[in-house]
This record gives sequence, C-alpha cells and structure tokens, in this order.
Amino acid sequence: ILLAGPTVADLNAHAAEGHRVLRQGISRNGEDIDADRARLEQLGVSGIKVENKPWGDRVMTVPTPEGLTVTHTVGVKRSVEEDMALLTSTPQQLEDALAGLSEADLDMKREADGWSIRQVVHHNADAHVKFLVEITTALSEPGSHYAHNWRANEMADTRLHYGERPIDNAVALFRASSLSVAQMIGFYPDYRELDYMIHDGRDPHSEGQKQKVSDTVRDMISHGLEHIYEVEGIRKANGK
Repeated sequence: ILLAGPTVADLNAHAAEGHRVLRQGISRNGEDIDADRARLEQLGVSGIKVENKPWGDRVMTVPTPEGLTVTHTVGVKRSVEEDMALLTSTPQQLEDALAGLSEADLDMKREADGWSIRQVVHHNADAHVKFLVEITTALSEPGSHYAHNWRANEMADTRLHYGERPIDNAVALFRASSLSVAQMIGFYPDYRELDYMIHDGRDPHSEGQKQKVSDTVRDMISHGLEHIYEVEGIRKANGK
C-alpha cells in the first residue's frame, strides 16, 4: 500500500508496475467480525455497520477518514450438499429477481452513479465464468498455479458494454456456469481438501498464495447471491 502526503504531485514514479488505485475501498476476508469490531471501536473508529446476509455471510463495513470503505466478510461454512444446493438454485433466484422487468426497467439504478440492473447482471455472469475456469483448473490439476487476472469493474463495464447489451445470454451463462460447477464437485467429494496456488496476474512478481477449492466455490456462491440481492434492492428502491 502506497501512502503519500499532499505535496507529492506524481504518484506514478513511486508505484509498482502492477499497481491499481482504490477509488471506493478494499475488501478482505475476516474470521471474527465481533472481535474486529470491538478492536476498531476501541481505537475510536465510528460508523461501523454489520449486516447478516440472507444466505449466512456476515459483512462489516468500516468507513475511513479518506472517504473509502473497508469491507470485512466472514463466509458461512457449508456442507458439500449445501454448496451443491445453492449452486443449483441460485440461477432460478436470479431469474426470479428479474421476472416482470421490461427492457427499460433493466436500466434502473439505486443511485445516480451506481450500476444499473443490466450492468449488475453482466458483471455477475462474467465473474461466474471466471470462477468456473478457476475451479475447473484446480480440480483438473490440484496444486497447479493459476493467474487470477481479475479485470477492474470499471474497465470491464466500459470495454464489454455492460450497460448496453441485452441480458438473455448473460442469464443463460450464469445458469450454465453454476450448474457446471455443481456437477463437477459432485464427482470430487474431496474437493474441500484440494488446493492450488493463485497469483495476481497484473503483478509479474506475485509469489502467489495457497487457495482451497472449497473457498473458491464459497466465493462464487456468495458473489452470485450478493448481486442478486443487489438487483432486488434496485427494484425495491424504484418501486418495482
């Protein structure tokens, strides 16, 4: 993390080649939100919010003095059967969240500078495919190295025209990738014990870190549900 005072006019000279700028905030996985919250409040941090998601995850958001947000997430621990049940039911939840919306309704937003339902759906499908490829790689070659290569959301939105494309194919892609992962892990009852090395593809010097397949499956489920929840929130905010 690069910290610079107000007199530094050009940060590029001090940044690593594979750097990225945080404009909204940063997310991290936590282990004990209650303990983290107590520690931060003891340090004088205020404005902390904790939310229990409908699917079991707990999320704590912490505002920073700079106007960013640090998000701490603790994912719920599920059984293999629960993972498979969520993967197979989540596509229908997405379709239910979109039911009855017109083409014009898909451009509704909750905030003026937020994403539309259309953009959220395309992002969700795009991310699901990346999770699919990552899980497929790890299952077919446990212990292998994988370059994550996550695109910045703003870049993907612009370059892939999230805000302009019809969503039918994205909805189908979300369904297919969810069901494919559910089907695959059904053949790997030991997938929770398998791991691989994951790298940040934007950083050529990344040493990588060990990642369990079960954690990636959990992230895929939580990410998909989070954005379905977002679609429902946009509808509610617009009276739809």
